[in-house]
Amino acid sequence: MMLVLLVAKAIGDSTGIDAVYDVHVKLKRLPFLGSSPPEFMSHLTAGEAATPAPVSFQRVTPVRVIAEVLQACDHNAFPVFEKGPDGQNSFMGIVLRSHVLALIQERRCLQESPSPVSGKELSSKLRGIVGRDLGSAPAGGDVPLAKDQLELYVDLGLCCNVSTHVVQEGASLGKVYRVGILTRKDLLPGMLERRFPELRHRMPHGAGSPGTVQPDFPPGGALVSSPGALSARDPRSNRLNQRKQAAI
Repeated sequence: MMLVLLVAKAIGDSTGIDAVYDVHVKLKRLPFLGSSPPEFMSHLTAGEAATPAPVSFQRVTPVRVIAEVLQACDHNAFPVFEKGPDGQNSFMGIVLRSHVLALIQERRCLQESPSPVSGKELSSKLRGIVGRDLGSAPAGGDVPLAKDQLELYVDLGLCCNVSTHVVQEGASLGKVYRVGILTRKDLLPGMLERRFPELRHRMPHGAGSPGTVQPDFPPGGALVSSPGALSARDPRSNRLNQRKQAAI
């Protein structure tokens, strides 16, 4: 039986016809990437496929700005920049959405000063978040915020990953594909075909044609406000509620 399956798989792979699961992925327009990059990606660079204006934060950011950004997009991670002595922004690292929500939820991490945390204050705030499950968003995806808290600041350096992989703009897109630095949506053949139609003949047959692997992403969530309060809404919980209602 196993021998028959192995022979059947070898014959199927040699024909170049997609497996039934791959066909379903394309029919459902799921943003799925294979384990290896297509050959045409070696003709593009990381800078050509990257989003020209990524959503980012300064190291010390007002709570109001954070709430507005989380409402406007459902990104899972954000680059963090820090101003140097010369006033120029330098890349500090990456902060996850769940970490940002956890910092806002931990009231002692909110501050009145727009300066980075240091010294004893840093130790105190770190004790407040040590032991918390920063990998998961707050229960329900909501963080209620009073009006006065919206005017405070958060030092995202407390949870910023400063050891993230960094690639140069001229790096081969095929190598970046393996590292996973760019947003995976930016690597979909359908997205690249629309940006670089001259490379269509280099793409696998049907990789970017209409009705196959075209991204279909749901809209972001919304800020949930009430008199005297504001919530930073995690849109992923909103989509979960929609699925539950559909099931009912």
